[in-house]
Amino acid sequence: LYENRVMHLTLANEQQCFVEGCVQIFALHITAHRPPTFVVLSPNPPNLMTLALTDLDLYITGSISGQLQLLPPIPISFPVAGTLSVKAVRVEVNVVLDLQKNNDDKPYIRTVSCYIRKGDISAKVENMGLITDIVNFKYKDEMGEKAHEVLQRTVCGNVEQIVEEEFNNRIAKLPNVLSVKEMVQTFVVSDLW
Repeated sequence: LYENRVMHLTLANEQQCFVEGCVQIFALHITAHRPPTFVVLSPNPPNLMTLALTDLDLYITGSISGQLQLLPPIPISFPVAGTLSVKAVRVEVNVVLDLQKNNDDKPYIRTVSCYIRKGDISAKVENMGLITDIVNFKYKDEMGEKAHEVLQRTVCGNVEQIVEEEFNNRIAKLPNVLSVKEMVQTFVVSDLW
């Protein structure tokens, strides 16, 4: 499931503003990844489950363009354009899910929380000519924070979509009374795993 979905993650265009100006970040896409070393789904009573994807890597590339006033005392904005590279290594994604019933007493899984923790998430610009090093030095922290925020929003949004499409659609098809044999056939024998 991870392999099928990760390269198709939808990364929205972003705008990042600083005191010196704003840049648009667009055409973001995952260029490489390493799947998680461990995937653990563990119960968390009374009706919660925790899904942990541990030690995964994502590499993202996008384009940037905008206007920056690099020398604040001089009120001249310079057009900037280049490439943004985001590296997220040894990342852990934690998702808390719970089991609920809808109005028809049918069970469904709901995402309670999702966040990225641990790991090293960094971003840098490339191909900006003479100002590449200046931008990377001056905005390193802001770019890293924004990369973490966008990555968490994107991954968690896609987790919710996967839960709905892959799990809740299957759960909705279950009868109200279910034998262990039917449950194994529905979840274990299917192509989901």
